[in-house]
Amino acid sequence: MKRILKYFKYIKWYEYLCIFFLLCVVLILGIVFHSDALVICNSVLGILAIFLIAKGYIISNFFEIVSMVLYCFIAYNNRYYGEIIINAILAVAYAINLAFWLKNKYRSTGIVKINRNFNWKEFLIVSVLFLGAGIGVYFMLRAFNTANLILSTISVVMGFFAVYCMIQRSVLNYVFYILSDVICLCLWATVVAEGKLNYLPTLTNYVIFVAINVFGMINWFKLMKSQMRKPRKRKLKEMKDTKNLEEKGE
Repeated sequence: MKRILKYFKYIKWYEYLCIFFLLCVVLILGIVFHSDALVICNSVLGILAIFLIAKGYIISNFFEIVSMVLYCFIAYNNRYYGEIIINAILAVAYAINLAFWLKNKYRSTGIVKINRNFNWKEFLIVSVLFLGAGIGVYFMLRAFNTANLILSTISVVMGFFAVYCMIQRSVLNYVFYILSDVICLCLWATVVAEGKLNYLPTLTNYVIFVAINVFGMINWFKLMKSQMRKPRKRKLKEMKDTKNLEEKGE
């Protein structure tokens, strides 16, 4: 119970207020436009997951996995097979991410350690592989007669980059997630424009995702700066303790 309660300790009152407001917006839209339970649950879990990731909490991975599984069913109903592929891969990736984050967290807070030493050589190699995979994904999605083929393909590739950076615990993951969210926003805007207003909560979800991911990027920079100061404080304390011991020895 204490492990769960510690997560609430570091969430500020105005953050609670904002999340409560956003959840109410999604729920009201879902009820007004007769969205099914699957769409509403996906929206609620997605918002909670992205907010908790922005705060650096390990528990966010569980919410994200469930949200992505639900999203796969929603995407299937609208022939967005690219979204199914990326979210199925993302669900597995977040399970892997959970293992990496558990190894790199602060026990006292349960917050992940932000990686400030990003390996750019490795990223360039991975970029070539992802772009190559993107070409393969394009032809596969075309074979499935995927709606909005180009945007769906780009969304998959952006998702690959985002997950890689997330596993690496790099702030850069937010750049790719924001790009991916903007693309998804365009995809669902076309669905709503066709008169399927019951998917308005999903469209609204991606507007919210962009906003929360911007908040997440800012918060991760703050966390990184805070985490950089802590080791320095420990070193200064150790130096001070050593000096005191030496003086007592004299």
